[in-house]
Amino acid sequence: LQYIEMLASEFEQIEELTPLVYDYYSSATRDEEKQKFFRSYFKQYQALMKDVIQRGIEANEFKPIDVDTFVLTLTAVIEGLLLLHTIDSDMVDMRKQFIDSIAMLLDGIQAA
Repeated sequence: LQYIEMLASEFEQIEELTPLVYDYYSSATRDEEKQKFFRSYFKQYQALMKDVIQRGIEANEFKPIDVDTFVLTLTAVIEGLLLLHTIDSDMVDMRKQFIDSIAMLLDGIQAA
């Protein structure tokens, strides 16, 4: 939970840049070089998460799961929250929703 709270704080610090990031995302749909950049970014970001989850499985902290599917789901939740917050910050309490959503997902894979 401490790590999740740290990530939430980091997202708060870069909140003003999020609309620019989504402008860049949008332009990537028409630009192969930008697509390569985002693929690389997401691969690195997901590799870190996969490593953490895999270590948790090996330490019997998490149930054996399909790590790739879990990390893709986690990525979709994070990216979706960022997008919703960018569009309507009143709709999404980013810090609370980020912490609660990730905690729920992690609770679901906790070993018995």
